[in-house]
Amino acid sequence: MKKGAIQPLSAVMITLIMIGIIGSVYFWGVPLINKRQDITTLRNAERFMRGLDTSIKNVANQGGRDSISMNVPGIIEFDGSEIRLRLATSGTIYATGGMLPLNQYGCSDSERALGTDSSEIFCVQSNDLGGVFDTTYFLKYVPLKDAVSIYIIDFEGSSQIGAENDNIIVENDGTVQNGKNFVTKIKVTIS
Repeated sequence: MKKGAIQPLSAVMITLIMIGIIGSVYFWGVPLINKRQDITTLRNAERFMRGLDTSIKNVANQGGRDSISMNVPGIIEFDGSEIRLRLATSGTIYATGGMLPLNQYGCSDSERALGTDSSEIFCVQSNDLGGVFDTTYFLKYVPLKDAVSIYIIDFEGSSQIGAENDNIIVENDGTVQNGKNFVTKIKVTIS
């Protein structure tokens, strides 16, 4: 009789141990999986904005147009002077509260030197909204100045909003010389 009673007891104990192990893996694993997904989403958003910056500068320098597909789960906004990408995650990789530069030039609007500096202002701001982090990437351009002239990338277009899988079309609308200023007009369309 003892032998027959031990087998069901062993099965129950093994089942309880397995449930405990599976519960522990789920309890510790799901937050780690979510954290990795958030990190991947934020890195992809930053990579997307860097690619958009490269595309805008190429179109400004070489002419023509380019279309970039937004492949991140967020909202892209254009207000006529800057492009913003907003997304919500359950975690963040950035310090919260303030504006952080994602290049060496900072987030100020002051003009920079042609030939040594870059014209983009590329920054991020992440805010903790109580369990959800609202992260916004900002991209705009400041004038580049040499000893004689000032070179400006100037956006054109009305305010627009788009989402994942929309296209951002950047098009060179020509360069206008105004005295010593050379203004390259970049038309932005979100479709």
